[in-house]
Amino acid sequence: MLARLGAERQPAPDPGLDPGREELRALVQRRDQLKRMETQEKNRLSACALPLVARDIRAELAGLGRRVARIEAAIAGHLAAHPELRAADRLLHSIPGVGAVTAVTLLGHLGELGRASRRAVANAVLRTGMPFDRTRAETA
Repeated sequence: MLARLGAERQPAPDPGLDPGREELRALVQRRDQLKRMETQEKNRLSACALPLVARDIRAELAGLGRRVARIEAAIAGHLAAHPELRAADRLLHSIPGVGAVTAVTLLGHLGELGRASRRAVANAVLRTGMPFDRTRAETA
């Protein structure tokens, strides 16, 4: 059935992400991983009673903080080196409530931004599992 639909409609192939967005996605994913690790360590620290273990967890948190800072600097450098991404980042920042992390996450994970209709972007958000307000999408 899908083959027949494809033969009838002959949709254009998805161009995929450009290399700049692929790199940004990898940086954003690594930042997210490090932040999750940081949260886990903070949770462990709050439940820790042994001073030796608490010191070790604090040392790990300090190291994770430095690593997050390096990745965030790499993200900023990447945006500075790619004018198209930098312009899209500025545009996203102009939306109330959209901060630095949300903007780069959207840019890294939604290659459709700036190239597709609102509906196509909304469908892409639904596919990625990103948080999304469905009531607003239905009116778009």
